[in-house]
Amino acid sequence: MPVTLKPILPKKFKATPEELTKAIEETIDEADKQFARTYRTFEHKPTFEKEMKVSDKEIEGSVLTSGDGSRDNPYPFVAKGTRVRYARMSPDFVSKTQPGLISSRRGRGGAIRVDRNKPLPGIEDRRWEEDIARIQKKRLNTRLNKALGRYVKKSGHAI
Repeated sequence: MPVTLKPILPKKFKATPEELTKAIEETIDEADKQFARTYRTFEHKPTFEKEMKVSDKEIEGSVLTSGDGSRDNPYPFVAKGTRVRYARMSPDFVSKTQPGLISSRRGRGGAIRVDRNKPLPGIEDRRWEEDIARIQKKRLNTRLNKALGRYVKKSGHAI
């Protein structure tokens, strides 16, 4: 007696990646808030730009600061560190930030003068980008897993 097998094919995937885009947007917003904590007490605040690119093949998001370091924009110097420091700081100087801490506090003192003839040891890298990326990677994975579950359920392919 012949046996006939008929495959049960799933419906065509109909869902759109809105759930995934939303998860990435939430992560970018949270990272932006974490970066804001790093310059909260700065007199000259940096400008951060959030960007999202969505295409058929990928969703890409970023939070980036713009501009080069200067007297009016010290953030890149503090965030990335420097090999040498030309600024002479006042004797009571206390930095507003510390390496490994995603926050800023009230500092004290400041630059007295800039002396390019006698460089001092540089500014230590604060590692904010790496630390925030490490934290957000875990949170993004959680958000994406939940979003993928909703995405699959919405498409009719959930088990």
